[in-house]
Amino acid sequence: MSRGLGPLLVTLSLTMVNACNRPAPSEGSGHAAHAPSSERSPAPPTNMQTKSPSGTATTSGEPAPTVTRSGDLARWQRDAEKRAKERLPEAPDKMTWALRLAPPFPAHWPLTGAATAVSYYAGAYAMGIHLRDGEYSAGLVYRIEVGTDGSASTTILADPKRELYVQGVRPLTGDEVAVIKKSAELEQALVTAARSGVMPDDATANDLRAYYTLWFKTNGIGRDIRKHHTEFAKWLELPD
Repeated sequence: MSRGLGPLLVTLSLTMVNACNRPAPSEGSGHAAHAPSSERSPAPPTNMQTKSPSGTATTSGEPAPTVTRSGDLARWQRDAEKRAKERLPEAPDKMTWALRLAPPFPAHWPLTGAATAVSYYAGAYAMGIHLRDGEYSAGLVYRIEVGTDGSASTTILADPKRELYVQGVRPLTGDEVAVIKKSAELEQALVTAARSGVMPDDATANDLRAYYTLWFKTNGIGRDIRKHHTEFAKWLELPD
């Protein structure tokens, strides 16, 4: 399973695709291509419809989570991935979905001395033969919230009837590459802070702001994630 933001390209701009008007696909694989951000993807074929982005659409309310009190994050993620893939819509252009991890997100932030839960999300993505500089997304597929007691609460968010969207991609700038190179270090710093209840030092906090702001700017699933982490989004000073 890949990370949500790689060293060479980022994702941006969203166009909704009507899942009911896609040709039925079969097995396949691949990775989204990238091109300069000034060159937008061509229009989808005529048997697809586009809509203005309005958040990830679902056909029902969020399902009840499954609570697990034993195991570790890797095991919980493998289980969530298996269950989520069973509920994904068919991918366009005879491709298969690849799940991509988002960075961890705290339940409460800023910290005030008490430990807080941390949530891990994944989104589903597939390349398309009709896209030069974009990829299809089925939105969020699961959330694993690891509590302060070490238990995991897993919610499968994949929906076979969800509308897909096209998410554009562009190369990273030099400054953005520098930010991304610190991603593993910064994600660990956030988890460590959440477990201890103590805010990181000012320099690390500034780096966290830069990293997460870039992530939200370049990942469409961030629109749905921020709904569950409004305190953190406010601390990052994300635009509405």
